[in-house]
Amino acid sequence: RGKLFIDVINRDWFIKNFQRTGWSETEDGYYLQEIWFDVSNDTRVTKWFWIRNGEKTEHECRNKLYVFSTYKRELEKRDLKELTCFGGFEGEDFSLESKRLIIVAEKT
Repeated sequence: RGKLFIDVINRDWFIKNFQRTGWSETEDGYYLQEIWFDVSNDTRVTKWFWIRNGEKTEHECRNKLYVFSTYKRELEKRDLKELTCFGGFEGEDFSLESKRLIIVAEKT
């Protein structure tokens, strides 16, 4: 009867607020990020480029983004019941405008 906690970016919010590039300054340099979204397989690809002390490094990350109904369906397939769903860390109601999708479920 354990509980499962899922915290992910809300796919719908991400698509609506999608920004291809961004950069920031840090204590020891700068970083640039480039983001792509592959609609054919719901994958967000983020590539980070760091410039620190004159050295450049890069890293790539791929994340599948799902809508709430997909999570709910997959939970039910595994005999997990959604107990609650939030749109943020302060317990906000989940909506299309929510940046986060936070789900608490337990085994039925």
